[in-house]
Amino acid sequence: MRLSEWLHAKTGRTDSIALVRLMELLFEFLTVEARQDPRLVAEKMWNDYKRGGRHDKPSFLKDHLPHQETEREHRNKLALPKRQARHLV
Repeated sequence: MRLSEWLHAKTGRTDSIALVRLMELLFEFLTVEARQDPRLVAEKMWNDYKRGGRHDKPSFLKDHLPHQETEREHRNKLALPKRQARHLV
């Protein structure tokens, strides 16, 4: 109930919120309001997000997660000439 009340106070609604925006709000609630460890929350949210078949890492999580090269990034890097691939880091 606390999350629902906080969401309504923050956004003026509790429904029809885009998934990534809802995740960002949940992350803010858990780390600021509930004072949970941002790294742990980001890791759990990222794992849950990937289970839904998504691979695009939301920008608000990037600072809290270690960089792990995805399969797609690895393949793309191998497909590029060495001088171009170094700019992807």
